[in-house]
Parts: sequence; structure tokens; C-alpha cells
Amino acid sequence: LVRIEFGADGSISRVRTFHVEHGLAESDVSTLARDRAGNLWVGSTGAGVVKIARNGFTSFSLADGIQGPYVRALIEDRRGFVHALAATPGSDGLFLNHFDGQRFVPTRINLAARYVGWGSAQLILESRQGDWWVATGAGLERYRGTGDASADLARPPARVYTTRTGLRNDSIFRMFED
Repeated sequence: LVRIEFGADGSISRVRTFHVEHGLAESDVSTLARDRAGNLWVGSTGAGVVKIARNGFTSFSLADGIQGPYVRALIEDRRGFVHALAATPGSDGLFLNHFDGQRFVPTRINLAARYVGWGSAQLILESRQGDWWVATGAGLERYRGTGDASADLARPPARVYTTRTGLRNDSIFRMFED
């Protein structure tokens, strides 16, 4: 993980590199997110999540509730809760890991797709209307939102979008709401 600071003139004034010895769970970073409080959340490819706050690093792993060590995406929902979308290598499942302030609480997402794909970073989003969207290797799935992400994603998807319904390709690697 590299932090680059810029001077007032736009030139690089400082470069800091962070490694395991600084508090990262591992050096392989898969995704990043910043929450409303300004904390940086770092997802790894095999060791869970690290929260970087002004007062230091806090690591969260399987022992802290994260189901699936490969964190594919991090997101803060409309209510301000941080979630880690994670997978277990060799599994066809995805887990939404809800951070309750102390630890992560996992929910297996009720995917229609059997192939989750290999994308990372922007694989899940909560729309302005509160619906949840999950990108997979077999299409795009929409889940009706009720304000409880774990319950919403534990139900079957309301709709699945594939090449049969108009998508150009079933493998979705990134998404965002404009």
C-alpha cells in the first residue's frame, strides 16, 4: 500500500509505503474504501480486512467473523455501515460481511449465479433507491432493499440480468451508479 502526498504546487512531497510490519494483514491488497469518518479500509487477497484510522491499524480476519479470506470489495452503505464482500477460494459463494463496530457478521448472499467470476473492487453497490446489485461471472443480480443489507442479500434476487435479457456479456467486472 502506497501513500503519496502532494505539495501545494502539485509536486510529490512525500511517499510512504506500508507493509505487513506496519500493520497490514498481508501485502496483497485487493480493494480499498474510505468511510464517513475518514478511515481507510483495506481488503486483502487472503487475510481479511485492515482498518486504518488516525490512531493506527486494526486487522480483522476469520477469527473476527470474516467469512471468506479473499475480500473482493468494500462498501459503506447508505446508513454508514461498512461491509466486506468476500469469497472462499474454490467456492461458488459470496459473503457479505457486515461490520457491527467490533467484528464482522457474515451472511451468505443468495446468488442465482453458480459462477461468481473473478472481478474485484466494484462488485457490489447499494443504489440510491436502496436496492443491492451484485456483479457475477454469470450476470448482474438485483436484490430489493429494505434497509437491512444482510436480510436483503439473503433472499433470492428480484431480477437477474444476462445476455438473454440484454447485457452484452455475462461477466461483470465493475459497476457504478451514475
